[in-house]
Amino acid sequence: MKTRAPQAPAEAADPNVAIAKSYGGKVWVQDDSIRSVSGAPLRAWLESHKAPGEVASKTKDGPWTISFLAVFKKPALKGPMTIEYFEHGDMTSMVDQYSAPNDQACLVFVDTHDLEPDQGFNKGRTYIIKVGQLLKGKFVAYATGQVTTK
Repeated sequence: MKTRAPQAPAEAADPNVAIAKSYGGKVWVQDDSIRSVSGAPLRAWLESHKAPGEVASKTKDGPWTISFLAVFKKPALKGPMTIEYFEHGDMTSMVDQYSAPNDQACLVFVDTHDLEPDQGFNKGRTYIIKVGQLLKGKFVAYATGQVTTK
């Protein structure tokens, strides 16, 4: 009777898969730094923070510096992430767009960005933020949220 060689243990599952099922498709924004976490610490952070963020400018005429955390329903592909901003209520006019590096397929993406008055951001306004990727020349949104400047 032949015996089979022991198989290597299955690769550990991504600790964010269950989080993606519960929170996927949403973006959390704040003016404090967000550190990258996963698994149980990430779930605790998400449960303790409201998704719609309000941010204050650190200087009178300066930009609003935001940190955001996006949770995707399915992993984003390796490659640049594209972030788009629209004024709430006007999804036809983009206020700003930029690309951020993404070195691996991921369910959670964290980044920091300045909302510059020169780009069209104004105090007391709410903006929709969409995080996704350009695939075959078209923007595919993976997560959406909003941020209000104060």
